[in-house]
Amino acid sequence: MTTRAPALSVAFTVEGEPVPKQRPRVASGRAYTPKKTKDYADVVGKVAGIAMQARDPLDGDLAAYMVFYRKNHVRADVDNLIKGITDPCNGIVWDDDKQIVIVHARVVYGSDAPRAVLRVRQVATPPAPKPKRKRKRKTKAQPETAVGEQTCDPK
Repeated sequence: MTTRAPALSVAFTVEGEPVPKQRPRVASGRAYTPKKTKDYADVVGKVAGIAMQARDPLDGDLAAYMVFYRKNHVRADVDNLIKGITDPCNGIVWDDDKQIVIVHARVVYGSDAPRAVLRVRQVATPPAPKPKRKRKRKTKAQPETAVGEQTCDPK
């Protein structure tokens, strides 16, 4: 039985104009993914698979660093560019993109070589802080009295 080497990080470049993920469209009562988005996701998935070299997806918390080089100066939402890369990597680079706890993304416009560059690494995240317990206030000790005995205050 062969075991795969654990992956700690991976980096790859998807050549071509980065495509922001578009919302699903509805036609004739059916939802579908736009062709441009689906085609780009297929390319990203293939490049990610080659970069992973048959290794298992990354475990634990991850940091993702992305640079999108776009040829044109038409603005694109960076969050849609990120989703255009991260969604196709589910099950290939990581099990689920919810493992990403740190994201750094940058868009460069006017590039002669449009592409998307992704670098992902495992990160050690500190454990969540323990909730603070409310301390019980110490009350002043009351003098004990015998049954039936009364105390009097000599004021």
